[in-house]
Amino acid sequence: MSPMIEWEFEKQTSIEAQAERAMERWQARDYLTTLWTLELNNSTWKTLDLHLEAQMGDGIFYAPSDSASFRGWSETYEAWATLRPGRGLTAELGAERNRFSRDHGRGVLYDVWVLGAKTTWQFTRRLYARFYPQYDTDAEHFDADALLGYVIHPGSVIYLGFNGDGDRVGGRQRTTGRTAFFKVSYLFQR
Repeated sequence: MSPMIEWEFEKQTSIEAQAERAMERWQARDYLTTLWTLELNNSTWKTLDLHLEAQMGDGIFYAPSDSASFRGWSETYEAWATLRPGRGLTAELGAERNRFSRDHGRGVLYDVWVLGAKTTWQFTRRLYARFYPQYDTDAEHFDADALLGYVIHPGSVIYLGFNGDGDRVGGRQRTTGRTAFFKVSYLFQR
């Protein structure tokens, strides 16, 4: 059961509120959960879209065993902004926080932030580049992905990319992985 109400305002603004009651089975146990969600979207300006979301309520701690699993308090907060500062340039900036407690805000088991910024440059109709760095505060993991794409025709693309990873090792942030790749995806047309 998920009753929801949505308000649509002038200038492309909306607010959505939802309550969700669900039964989920994990291991050998059923968990009855209630989640509350509030979402705000605004795309009034051509150069900026905003999205804010908060979700809180019952959550399940998914442990490897049934006896270690339990229902606790879950909170998720998201903030996203899409910027279009110039022709062919788009930047999506985001922050997400996930927090889980044994009880409403007490006995915090984890509190994780994931931060990201995906930037895309569309140089021509066929040629584009994308750069996407992300950071996870729990694992202290940094990931950066870069991609160059060229569209031969719809459905056929040549990609050149690079992925780099960094982790905290021995008290210092170090490069832990690098991958370069080349890929061709071709759609045969009749």
